[in-house]
Amino acid sequence: MKKHKTYKKLNIDEIKKNYNSKGFVIVKNFFSNYELRKIDQTLKTLILKISKDKKFHDIKNLNTEKFTKLYFELKNNKPKIAGAIYDSIQISSYLQSLLTSKKVIYLIKNFLNVEETNILNFFRTMRLDLPKKNHHLLSWHQDFMHSNSRELNYNKGVTIWAPLIQVSEALGSMKICVSSHKKRFKIKLQKRTNNNASEYLTIESKKLNNFKKQVINCSRGDVVFMNMNCVHSSVQGKSNLIRRTIISRYIDVDSEGFIPGSSKFTPSI
Repeated sequence: MKKHKTYKKLNIDEIKKNYNSKGFVIVKNFFSNYELRKIDQTLKTLILKISKDKKFHDIKNLNTEKFTKLYFELKNNKPKIAGAIYDSIQISSYLQSLLTSKKVIYLIKNFLNVEETNILNFFRTMRLDLPKKNHHLLSWHQDFMHSNSRELNYNKGVTIWAPLIQVSEALGSMKICVSSHKKRFKIKLQKRTNNNASEYLTIESKKLNNFKKQVINCSRGDVVFMNMNCVHSSVQGKSNLIRRTIISRYIDVDSEGFIPGSSKFTPSI
């Protein structure tokens, strides 16, 4: 991994220009190797504590087929335990501290043109997308605070998408409709029919024909800062490894899309 950049050395004018024009910007080498090793350790600690499976104890590198095989078996054999691990990541103090660090907030306040006191961080998690067939991948959609208010204007909201492994069209990634952040689309909401009954989001692809599509190519440590109005979707890829991605969202308290209230966490077990 290349040396990460401190926020004071970032070319904020160029970054803002790209963000405002395309609806997103990729900041290379944003998170340090030290920061990401601590994120890895956070996940490993949760897995050992909640699953009580000692097979994970000697895993040093989570971006390996050995870890993927063990986690795949855990998810298949004990889905409630795997769900509890996933949910518990959301309340990790280290994940919260990383995603509200000075360098993150510095960029968010510049994108939104607000003071730090206006910024709310209302969502954070780590996705663990298993290789091959994955029922949790999303088709074209825009982000929001709550599904009942998904068609409000979220142009004053920012999403962070930070892969913890190399991502590309071949390996699996995210695809973005370039410059799609200037309007809201009608987002269809459905319930999945599998065991977890999570919400499924989609925008009709024919409404997006005029947008250039870009698949994100990133290395571990790179971060995508994306307007919450920006239309995006999952890309499956053919990697044999779990695709772990940190995701977090921020919003200006004065914006139309802000919905007063607290984030709700419901334990899986």
